[in-house]
Amino acid sequence: MKSLIKMLWVLALIVTIHPLFANDSDPRWRLEPIGAKSFAVYLNIPVECTAYIRVMDEQGSVLLRKRYQKVSRLSKKINLSKLPAGTYHVEIEDRLKIQSYLVEMGGKELTIEHEPEADFFKPIFLQKGKYVDVCMLLQEKEDASINIFVFSSQGRLIRQEMVENQATFEKRFDVSNLKRDNYSFVVQIGDRTFVHELNLR
Repeated sequence: MKSLIKMLWVLALIVTIHPLFANDSDPRWRLEPIGAKSFAVYLNIPVECTAYIRVMDEQGSVLLRKRYQKVSRLSKKINLSKLPAGTYHVEIEDRLKIQSYLVEMGGKELTIEHEPEADFFKPIFLQKGKYVDVCMLLQEKEDASINIFVFSSQGRLIRQEMVENQATFEKRFDVSNLKRDNYSFVVQIGDRTFVHELNLR
């Protein structure tokens, strides 16, 4: 498992500095204002993924949601003309990370903080033989409370794990004694929930 965590750190480093992901000034995701009520979102990564764009208000309510399947390059205009002037959070998600950007929309201009206000690595699920490994890298140790649940297809709780105050998390589950069924591995970190489906046949 230690080698697995090292691999994840290397992967995070590659995502950050590799030229296919970034250049001197722009990350792999880039947001640029267009006039006073719109902005463009650009994506350039080497692997196709499902990408999500969410616009939220300061209370965390999702006001606009977009989903793009099997994309490695993306150029989309997001129109906020139906929203009042104010502060918004634009959350963008790919297969590895969730990033949040601060957007200020005034009466005559729209400004975007180019450095993400939040940078969140998603959990990674790796299945090999009779084991399922769940790994995570967390940016802030004090917010590192993690709950993992394993449910059967009937919703029966099979196993539960909780870990607090760790910057990295790694857990190996032995599934060799489970009956043939569809299982859900549910990871909860704060108000975020991630689900991995496991089919044992």
